[in-house]
Amino acid sequence: MSHVSLERVVRCWLRAIQWLRDDAASQIVEFAFSLPLIAFFVIGIFDFSQAYGEKQKLINAAREGARIGASQPTQDLTFPPQPPSVTAIARTVGQYMQSVGLNDCGLASPGGAVITTPGALAWTYTANGCPGFEPSVEVERGVPTTITTASPYGGGTMYLQNTRVTVTYPYTWKFASVVRLVVPGATFSGPTTLQAVAMMQNLN
Repeated sequence: MSHVSLERVVRCWLRAIQWLRDDAASQIVEFAFSLPLIAFFVIGIFDFSQAYGEKQKLINAAREGARIGASQPTQDLTFPPQPPSVTAIARTVGQYMQSVGLNDCGLASPGGAVITTPGALAWTYTANGCPGFEPSVEVERGVPTTITTASPYGGGTMYLQNTRVTVTYPYTWKFASVVRLVVPGATFSGPTTLQAVAMMQNLN
């Protein structure tokens, strides 16, 4: 009886060894080890694509703000703390962000931003509608540039005044949540700040 039991045990061990040597079993083990890495790369590709798309939207928002700013009057730039023409530029940027599905966190709304003056003829509108997530718009109305004129406009240097709009927007990476699947205990440092800049000549 004991002989039969021992024979059964040996058979079971042989079957287990054969199963472990089987290609299907090894493929399952390999897939289990590689799945976190595959998920990391797939989510990473999606994440970078989304970040690139948001960057393009911010560039267009900055261009829209600069386009509106170029046509705004300059007579009110001495009105503290927020010249109406500058506020119109910041709200235009916020409205464009809304139209393309970005969260403006209040930039387009009256009172939706904290206004600071980092320099002469410069104002920064920082959204206050989303704690911990603060997109901002910096508007500079007196950015100088020079161009050299040629015939038939005569030779020499022409000085121009421009409006420059800088949009900053925090982006939270999605693949940060799967980093620990690949490297246990790893951490990922917070959001990355996306930035877009556009500048156009003042027409007024």
